[in-house]
Amino acid sequence: MLEMSDGPGAEEADQSPLHARIIRAVERLPQAQRAVLILVQVEGFDYAETGEVLDIPIESVIACLSRARLTIASTLDHVAAG
Repeated sequence: MLEMSDGPGAEEADQSPLHARIIRAVERLPQAQRAVLILVQVEGFDYAETGEVLDIPIESVIACLSRARLTIASTLDHVAAG
């Protein structure tokens, strides 16, 4: 399972239903989107570094990250509305 819990309050965050929904949403992303999201948002890589690691152009990094964020937001909106 994906772990995104560092810093103060990490144990409490691990227990929240929202945290669990976010983790599930990230795990369901297509592999390319998930890899970009993790490298940028979790590991702190910039777009150029992420492109180098994944051997893709920066434009693809930006597109994958945008799609990943939209998918997660949509998933969380759907859960909140349902």
